[in-house]
Order: sequence, then structure tokens, then C-alpha cells
Amino acid sequence: MSSARNQILKMIREDKQYRDLFVAEHIFSRLPLKVRSLRKTREMTQQALADEAGVKKEWISQVENPNYGRFTLKTLLKIAAALDVALYVDFVPYSTVVNDALRLSMDSFHVPSAKADLGLLDRPQPVNVVSIEDAHVRISAQPIAGDIKALNATLHKGSKSAGLTQDTPNPLTSENNQAVSL
Repeated sequence: MSSARNQILKMIREDKQYRDLFVAEHIFSRLPLKVRSLRKTREMTQQALADEAGVKKEWISQVENPNYGRFTLKTLLKIAAALDVALYVDFVPYSTVVNDALRLSMDSFHVPSAKADLGLLDRPQPVNVVSIEDAHVRISAQPIAGDIKALNATLHKGSKSAGLTQDTPNPLTSENNQAVSL
């Protein structure tokens, strides 16, 4: 364990006031940054988001300000609906908040809209791999058009040029040609 993590865990175990402040800081800094990130990813202005959410632009400005800290669930639900994402509020162990805070990255600010949420598909769908960067595979949120046979044909055609044979297993399908869930 890292020394920073150990120090945070020790303080959370021993000091109730620190626990409460740690959780509040995590919420009041993360949510505004996430709202701003989602808005910008969707190429929306504050005014466009406000119009879609049915709130004043000033509310969006305040919600995006980490120093404001007075947003309501009602307002957050309106903003989530306008961004086409779910708002998830729950009671969790302190360790969950600590782990979440210490693993904060740019990827944690990416939330697909309902239309792009692969977890909402009725059955596993093949996805379009767009790039490989720093050993992280990024995938597009749009399923590849067509069925598994068409995908296999496309992959097989590409595999010939890559020097792969017909006996090379396809990583996107299981042995019985069913799509593998990612």
C-alpha cells in the first residue's frame, strides 16, 4: 500500500471529522468536474445544458463550480437527464470512497449516453476497436453494423493481410461463433 493511502486510511479510521470532510470534499469536487467534463464532451454550452435540463444557466455555472457545494438531487437529476446519463447515489463503505478518490483519472469522467451504453444491449454486440494507446484499448460506443458472420468475414479478410491463417482463433467470438461480451 502507498504511504498516502495508508495515511488517509489511518485518518479515516481515527477521526470522524476527517472522514466526513474527506467524503464531502470528494463529492463536492468530483461532481462539478464530472458535469463540466460531460457537458464539454457532448459539445454543449452551459446555456444549452441549462435549456435541456430546464434550469437557469446560473445553476449550471454553480453546479460546475467545485467551491459551490450546494446542489440538490433534484437539480442533479435534471442535469443527468439532460446529459442522458444516470445519477447514482448510494451509501457505501468509506474504503469505496478512498479507493475511488485515489484512482481518479480522466477515464473516470467518461460516461456514455444511454444510446452509447453497451451494457444496455440485449445481447453482446461486437464493437469497433478504434485505437490502442498505452496498452489501453479504446472502443467506439457504436456497434459494428451487420451480424456476426459479416464481422467474421471482415475480420478474416483483414487477417489475411496480417498474415493470419483461417485456423487463427477470432478474439471477438467464442468457439461456437457467439459474440464475446467485452
